[in-house]
Amino acid sequence: MFEFPATLLPPHRVSLDDNLASCAGELSCELISWGYFCGEGRVGDGLSVHIHAPAGANLPLLRESFRRLYLGDVLD
Repeated sequence: MFEFPATLLPPHRVSLDDNLASCAGELSCELISWGYFCGEGRVGDGLSVHIHAPAGANLPLLRESFRRLYLGDVLD
């Protein structure tokens, strides 16, 4: 049906957008955009997230906090 079976259908895009915006909000940030790509072979799928962080934010800590908030137990 699809060239790439992992293509995000519209309902999944809305859900993902809502989840990412919620995570950004929890960290006092604003979701700007995100992109998803489907890997091939040994390359896995990827998700790129762009947020607007508050002035003076510790970016490495914010990045790790966002990952942990969004992925939760997957990282452990």
